[in-house]
Amino acid sequence: MEPPAEFSNVSPDCVGTGVRNGTLTNCSISGVNSPAGSWNGRIQTLAVPIPQNYTCDYNDPGGCWWRIFMNFPGGGQDTTTWNAQITGDPVRLTQ
Repeated sequence: MEPPAEFSNVSPDCVGTGVRNGTLTNCSISGVNSPAGSWNGRIQTLAVPIPQNYTCDYNDPGGCWWRIFMNFPGGGQDTTTWNAQITGDPVRLTQ
């Protein structure tokens, strides 16, 4: 996971709930393919803490975007489904 370039001092750690629980260093999960079948039909949630002093340049087309990188060293043959939510007290809404 990578925060927007204009706010790079965000901790890359996140909190996992599901197959992997607790603090995930660098928001990274390994061993998705083992043991065989342990991830089938399971939900993994990642909560990314965003500090109160977070700011970004929403006038920049590339600003304010959080990036998620996936790497399956052994290859991936399954389908994944993604959902993103903002919880808490967001201060800016888009049209």
